[in-house]
Amino acid sequence: MVHIDTDFNIRFGRPLEMEDPSKIDTIQDIFTGVSGVKYMSISHPTLAVLYLYSVKIPKFHNLRSLQADFSCYMLKLLPVFLESCPNLTDLTVDIEAFPLLPEQLDLRDVPRCLRSTLKRVFINKLIMKEYTGIKLVNYFLENSAVLKELTVSFVDSPLTNHKREIFKNLLTPTKLSRRCQVYIY
Repeated sequence: MVHIDTDFNIRFGRPLEMEDPSKIDTIQDIFTGVSGVKYMSISHPTLAVLYLYSVKIPKFHNLRSLQADFSCYMLKLLPVFLESCPNLTDLTVDIEAFPLLPEQLDLRDVPRCLRSTLKRVFINKLIMKEYTGIKLVNYFLENSAVLKELTVSFVDSPLTNHKREIFKNLLTPTKLSRRCQVYIY
């Protein structure tokens, strides 16, 4: 398991300078160096650097399991990152939920792993009835052809049966994978 967690000096008001391409090259070299791993965990600050500085993500052909911390604002990077993981079977997304307007969350691209290999998705830290979480769950249900299990957990867990039913009613009735079971906690 490779855990990638670096703040790249962006947390305390000292961002990477685009004038220094060697730093961007170093970030890309780190990802290229770990591109053969089977299991990876990647932090929100690292994803922020990838997004903010448009770092080219290498292909992770061997990657089977990915755990990633996303903020709602970084979710548009999710399909891009997943496209670099063509053989991914297990995905865990820990989401830092903030209310977004519907037009702020664009999840249209469908990576190859959703169409062919992704079997299990775990989405953690959702907020009940919050649009971003519903859209994310529906994205996987509507686009994952071989998905067997989608597990959702909320920050306000444990949920009552009534709240579980409310959430289920907000989900799409159109599942691409008929075998997919949805678990809500």
